[in-house]
Amino acid sequence: MKGSAPREAPSRPPPAPTGQARAADLGDLEAWCLQAGLRMTSTRREVLDVLRAHPVPLSAYELIRILSVRRRRKVSPPTVYRALDALRDHGLIARIASRNAFLARECPASRDATLIYLCIRCGSAREVSDPTIARRVAIDATRLDFHVAREIHEVEGVCGGCAGGSVVKASAGTPSSAPCGSR
Repeated sequence: MKGSAPREAPSRPPPAPTGQARAADLGDLEAWCLQAGLRMTSTRREVLDVLRAHPVPLSAYELIRILSVRRRRKVSPPTVYRALDALRDHGLIARIASRNAFLARECPASRDATLIYLCIRCGSAREVSDPTIARRVAIDATRLDFHVAREIHEVEGVCGGCAGGSVVKASAGTPSSAPCGSR
């Protein structure tokens, strides 16, 4: 897409969203996008705003419905898909393949592997960036002569809220990194 080719991300990531994005956060995010070479069109801004405001990943058709209601007119699928492609190419959103849905990234500038923890009960999603996994993938990719284009890992389970506040342990060990922010 013209004007939206991925570039080297600026050194400082935009602030992690917490619930509904504040105007100052969006201003910082737009400045970061300009540094990264992403032209923030009104549709891209609106799609990102909707995704940042929702704690659960949304499908393209859910986004189309929400944007159509907001604009009081039908929004075409290609319009939304073009915005999603540009935002994803620049690391601002992630595609949840298992749900064919999209999620605003909490750490868009992170170069580490991204793990997305998906609750199978409430549908919430949390993002964690993990340098340990990134190193392991780099080692394997080199050994296999494989060129990684995008690296997002999905983990399904039950969040603490749905488990009644208790932590559900799937395996022994401790997490290698903390979440980038709260969702």
